[in-house]
Amino acid sequence: MGKFFHFFDSLEEKRRLSHIKGLMALAAADGHIDDCEVDIVAEIGARLGITEDEVKRIFKHPESIKFEAPESEDERLVLLYDYVVVMLADKVIDHHEIAFCYDTVTKLGFKRELAHEIISKIVSDLDHKQPMDSTLQAVAEIIHR
Repeated sequence: MGKFFHFFDSLEEKRRLSHIKGLMALAAADGHIDDCEVDIVAEIGARLGITEDEVKRIFKHPESIKFEAPESEDERLVLLYDYVVVMLADKVIDHHEIAFCYDTVTKLGFKRELAHEIISKIVSDLDHKQPMDSTLQAVAEIIHR
């Protein structure tokens, strides 16, 4: 039975590492990665239980991690939220980063026509320092209208 639990732990770890890889891809979308973006990704990694050394390893060898979209809607919303956090980290919203976020909306299975409203809601709530949970709840309501 321990073997199966190890499998699920392994799968969960792969998803968390994949989450970080996606954030790094967004940080690089504008052609360079700022230190503040690295710091934000490291903070998000810590929240997910990923060490700073693991984050650095993924930055150095992103090809070592395969990106996998999260299965649950909650996980997909958290990933999208984190993407917007990274997009805003350097205080410069590059058109490549916005396009990346818009594309992510559809890659995560949400309707493309809702992308602007979803991303705007997250940006607004971050600007107004709203708690992550309330923002995710509001975004879920947008998706389920």
